[in-house]
Amino acid sequence: MTRFSPLLVLSLVALPLAASTAQKPTTIRTIYVAPMSHLDIGFTAPPSVVASQMQAAVQQALDYARADPDYVWNVETFWQLEQWLNSNPPASDVADLVHLARNGRIGIGAAYANPHSAMMSAWALNWLFRLPTRWGAEHGLRLTAAILNDVPGHPGDLPRFLAANGVRYLVVGSNLSFSPPLPKEIASTPFWWRAPSGERVLTWISDRSYTEAFTYLGFDPDTARLFAPDRFRDADPMRVMEQGIAETIQRYDRCGYPYDSILALHAFDNWGAGVSGKLPRFAKMWNDAHDSPKIVLCTPDAFFRHIEAKYGRQLPVYSGGFGGQWETNRASVPTSMRVARRAEALLRRERRPDLKQIRNLLVFYEHSFGMGPPWPGHMTRDEALQANREQANLVAELARLTPKAKPEVLPPAAQPLPRDATAGSILRTNHLYCTSANPMFVAPGAGDLKPLTDALVGAWEEPLPGGGVRLWYRVDRQRLPDSAHVVWLRELTGHDGAATVENRTATGWEAFPGGQLAGYTWGGWVCPFGFRLGRWRYHGDGIWAFRKATIEGRTWLMGLCLGQGLSATFRGGERGKLIFAEAYPGEDPVVDVSITLRSSLH
Repeated sequence: MTRFSPLLVLSLVALPLAASTAQKPTTIRTIYVAPMSHLDIGFTAPPSVVASQMQAAVQQALDYARADPDYVWNVETFWQLEQWLNSNPPASDVADLVHLARNGRIGIGAAYANPHSAMMSAWALNWLFRLPTRWGAEHGLRLTAAILNDVPGHPGDLPRFLAANGVRYLVVGSNLSFSPPLPKEIASTPFWWRAPSGERVLTWISDRSYTEAFTYLGFDPDTARLFAPDRFRDADPMRVMEQGIAETIQRYDRCGYPYDSILALHAFDNWGAGVSGKLPRFAKMWNDAHDSPKIVLCTPDAFFRHIEAKYGRQLPVYSGGFGGQWETNRASVPTSMRVARRAEALLRRERRPDLKQIRNLLVFYEHSFGMGPPWPGHMTRDEALQANREQANLVAELARLTPKAKPEVLPPAAQPLPRDATAGSILRTNHLYCTSANPMFVAPGAGDLKPLTDALVGAWEEPLPGGGVRLWYRVDRQRLPDSAHVVWLRELTGHDGAATVENRTATGWEAFPGGQLAGYTWGGWVCPFGFRLGRWRYHGDGIWAFRKATIEGRTWLMGLCLGQGLSATFRGGERGKLIFAEAYPGEDPVVDVSITLRSSLH
């Protein structure tokens, strides 16, 4: 489960205001604001509760839109709309929603959910957009804009699958609370994002996340004061908006922003449509009092169509990925990952795959999946247990497609790896260590790494036919500390230490460093399909996230094998602890992880 709270974006410090008031007039004439509810399946409440909340949100937005001709709403992801459709609304309600969507009053996002997309295959990425756009076509709608919020990055292949399904536009509200700042070339500015295969989509990445409209622009002022009280203290609504909009325009002017419009998202986690009902009133209040800039409540399509028509030919074009950061949380559910992979392999063989199971698979990749303790203060103990059980039940549904995997048997040729430490240092190549913090975000020092001993059931080296070796490890997760990340270390010497990583993606290859979107890097890479580094090709099973780290003056390849937590802070401040079966139901308590090394010359 993605345990990164969008609340933390509220603590980010705005860029300093310009000192001079004698600036040239701003180019920004229009502020497009897109209202929506951000989907987190199982982050704020159990998935079934979130489903009910999203069903109610769509109905409330529909009621607002029918009552107020100035009202606009966006269904961020198609999963939210499905919850409403599954409630069997009257045919007249469905017809009204389609009519409002056709007339730009209700936007329907062309992505099924907000996923850990760097972990997904080409087949799964295609279905991420195929399911929504196919429903749209059946109802006479072209879903041309996708919204992917919260997850701070996505793979460079993504534009290929958007374009293949008729999606021309992409907006990403990135939560950068745990990430390096985005390069100025792609931060809150329109650009064409091009796939390695040549397809491209017009893209806007908000580096102030999906809460930007109220946490930075002061729109709407009531929500701005609630979520950002340190920034907005004035009781007068107009002064709140004037402060936030003036600061935002100064920010864009300092960057030399050359276009006449910007886009700001107005959303929060599973909050429904209630707040959005007052947005037309505040927009009118602002527009009646100001000639420029004007506030336009919109679907993202409206903003992108304006930008494309006026600036499309002069916009820059960038390629490369910037994903993989939050995908490291998948280390908490290795058993579920294997179940999902086996289920997908069977679905792909079917000429008419089970659409319900495809939906299950897409929800499995949704960014709030992962089990474990809840984000502090979000759920009661009972709710946390229910959320974990519901996620385990989804995995069990996928498991119905394939027989349960048999425990791995020690191959006859396998040799035990040594367990003793090298004299003078705890660091030893091809060994497992334990650290409390996620090493993919902050590389640990030698003092942070503890050799895995009690929880390591066994470690073996298996020669492979045709050359190469498979290193595999058996770990008892119940014997790990309450907060633990298990990492694998291999020392990189000579050319390997300085070599560029060639990472296999869903459709091709990308280089680290140098191949990322506008040069963006978070310090590591996620590689569900394997990678090349110097003399070796690597492919992990249960080890999918890597980084290079310098420890004690030596260069190491560090792979994340497992991550888990058992201590929790429940709603109301109650502290407690989950046992392994409560935190990770359905996960094997004793799990195998492995990595295969072969010569890159073959």
